[in-house]
Amino acid sequence: MQQPTPSPNYSNDEIDLRELAHTLWASKWLILLITFVVTAGAAAYAYLTPPTYQVQVDIVPPHIQSLNNYNMAYELSGPAMGAITNGAVASEIVALTPATALQAVYTTAASVEFRQSFQELLNTSLPTVSSVAEGPGSAKVSMVWQGQDPKAIAQGANRYATLALASAKDQLLNNLDSTIARYQVSIKQQIATLREGEKINLNNEITQLQEALALAVAIGLERPSDSGGLITLHIGEMAYLRGAQALRADIALRQARTNLDPYINELPNILKKQALLSSIQVDPNQLTVGLMAQTTPPVAQQIKPKKQLIIALGIVLGGMLGVFLVLIRHALRRPSA
Repeated sequence: MQQPTPSPNYSNDEIDLRELAHTLWASKWLILLITFVVTAGAAAYAYLTPPTYQVQVDIVPPHIQSLNNYNMAYELSGPAMGAITNGAVASEIVALTPATALQAVYTTAASVEFRQSFQELLNTSLPTVSSVAEGPGSAKVSMVWQGQDPKAIAQGANRYATLALASAKDQLLNNLDSTIARYQVSIKQQIATLREGEKINLNNEITQLQEALALAVAIGLERPSDSGGLITLHIGEMAYLRGAQALRADIALRQARTNLDPYINELPNILKKQALLSSIQVDPNQLTVGLMAQTTPPVAQQIKPKKQLIIALGIVLGGMLGVFLVLIRHALRRPSA
C-alpha cells in the first residue's frame, strides 16, 4: 500500500505571506502615522528652507559682418608689415572669426581679474559667477549665477555679461593699437637707421672726392683730358681724372645736400608702409565680439528646494520606514522554535 505523502513542516523562521499581510494591515495606522510624520518633516524642510534661484545668460558668436572693420585693420597692419619685417611680426595680429571672437569673451569672463574688478565696481555682496563654460563646439558661452535674491542676481548677471562683452572688445582693440604702435616704432627706427647710414656714406664719398681733388691739383689736372668724344666715368681711385674743376663742383653739391631721402632706395617703400599704418583706424562701434542670446533681460528661476520631489521622497521614505519598523516589531514578537 502506498504511504500518504506527509505535509511539509515550516519552521518559525520561514515567512508566512498571509501572516505578513495580516500584520501589515493590522499596523496600517502606525505605518500611516510614521509616513505622515516623515512627510511633514520633508514638507517643513521644503517650505522653510530659503529658496535658491538661478540665472543663466548665454552669449553666442557675432555676425561675420561685425568683424570686417577689425579684419581690415589686420589686413593692412599684419601682412603689409610682413614685407618689411620678413614676416617676423605678421603673426602678432590675427584675423577674427566668430569662434575666435567668442573665445575672447570666454577668456575675459572666466578670468579672476575680471571677476575681482566687477565686484569692486559694484561694491556689493552679489554672488560670484558659479559657472562659466564654453558651449559645445564653441557655440555659446554660458554664465550661470545662483543666489537667494532673484532680482539682484538677474541684474548682476545681465551687468556681468554686458561688461564682459565690452571688456573683451576693449582688450582686442588695445592689443591691435599697441601692436600697430610697435610697428610704427619699428618703422621709425628703420627710417632713422637708413638716414644715418646714408649720411655716413655721403661723408665717406666727400672724403674720397677731397682726396681725388688733392691728387688732381698736385698733378695740375684742372679738367679731364680729351678722350676723343668718349664719355668715361671715373670713380674710386680714378676719380682724380675728372679734373679739379669737376671735383670741386661735386664736393660743393654734396656738402650742400640737406635732404638725403631721395638717395635712399629702400626708403620710399617704407614711407608708404608708415603712411598706411598711420591711416589705420578701427571704429569700436563697428566691432561686436558676441551677442546675448536672450532678447529680454534674464529672469531668475527657482532651482532649490524642489518641493514636489522632496515631499514625494518624504512619502516614499516614510512608508518604507513604517513598514520596516512594523516588520521588526513583528519579528521580535514571534515565538522562537
